[in-house]
Amino acid sequence: MPRIAYRSRWIFPVSAPPIENGIVETQAGRIVDVRAAHRGEPAIDLGEVALLPALVNAHTHLEFSSLERPLGRPGIGFADWIAEVVAWKRRSPVEGSSLAKRLSIAAGSSESWRFGVGAVGEIATEPWEPDVYDHPMLSCVLFHELLGLAPERAAAAWERFSEIAESDASLRPSIDEVPADGSSASVTTAPLHELGVSPHAPYTVGLEQTKRGVEWAASRRRPLAMHVAESIDERELMTEGTGPLRELLERVGAWVPQAFGRRDGWRALLTLLSGAPRVALVHANFLSPDEFDLVATHRDHFTIVHCPRTHAFFGHARHPVDQALQRGIPLALGTDSRASNPDLSIWREARHAAMRHPQHAAHGWIDSITTTAAAAIGVADRFGSLAAGRSWLPCVIELPRDAPDRPNAEFLLQESTAEPRPLIEPPSGMPRFA
Repeated sequence: MPRIAYRSRWIFPVSAPPIENGIVETQAGRIVDVRAAHRGEPAIDLGEVALLPALVNAHTHLEFSSLERPLGRPGIGFADWIAEVVAWKRRSPVEGSSLAKRLSIAAGSSESWRFGVGAVGEIATEPWEPDVYDHPMLSCVLFHELLGLAPERAAAAWERFSEIAESDASLRPSIDEVPADGSSASVTTAPLHELGVSPHAPYTVGLEQTKRGVEWAASRRRPLAMHVAESIDERELMTEGTGPLRELLERVGAWVPQAFGRRDGWRALLTLLSGAPRVALVHANFLSPDEFDLVATHRDHFTIVHCPRTHAFFGHARHPVDQALQRGIPLALGTDSRASNPDLSIWREARHAAMRHPQHAAHGWIDSITTTAAAAIGVADRFGSLAAGRSWLPCVIELPRDAPDRPNAEFLLQESTAEPRPLIEPPSGMPRFA
């Protein structure tokens, strides 16, 4: 197939410094070269825009995308919010209808794509219907949710997951089989759907079930995601076996006394999780310094996934991003869901984080929704940067007339700057912006 060159006023490869008057050369849906333009060379001119790789949302729950506003109220207690989620699921048509769930996920997939997202780390729940994620431009790592504190429920959930894992025919090459430079000949722009596993959270799944998930991820070289240290309520439950989450579990008939009240519970959990090849520690809002030290010793395996606007919705104290970054722990961002967030814009998450944590360089927040997020969910061979071998799936930011001569990440994340949009390439005619 012929090569096609695209010119942009600025290119932000993310994995390399910005390029003024840059060219991205592509062939068969893959990037061949990224460089400065040569005088007079033919190229499709995208105009006065900044070109970036498609964004990556490292953590979301698309099944809640039919919600027009978050559940509960800002500042709601975590256990009270979980009760709201349980109540919504019980009364929602999404819970009882394959069609309703399909429509909700389709809406969330389309919304994500409109915000410039090319890949998501999705917590996929039962009933398992992977075809509901068949958006033509959005790739998904489907972290199958594992539940079960009681042994009998855990065993049934694991049997179901094992059936799914054995029957899944869409698994890509394992982590070890993907070339480090991402130059696999199988890379295309077609969306992928890869299977991962998600022991949901310490208050819904026991250590034995989590161990099964870790062992599966290690044997298949697959990514794993788990909600960890999301709330003070969760810490109290884990270490003391008391508090609002215990009361909630008792009310819904899910209380298992032997699962909680371990002083070493967090260290035991983190040590267990470190056995998986790639782990997204979702939230990690309330880890202690010692626990961050433990995570840092396994930072080649762990990525912390912070969800800034969900964090703000609950009124939590400042997220300990400093604790992570000072120790060299990778940090990615996610939107979480519309159950705690007004929309699914991962760019707005980076913008919020940059505003909340001005001590950190703005380009780091763009890394957290591109390169780092792609690595966190196991898709760095296709996503995360504009570089040779990666998929040609860009997003664009239209630059205003008064843009600085050398726009940087700080400028791009300003409230007054336009947000990224996907580049649409029709079968014939000029590309346009969604």
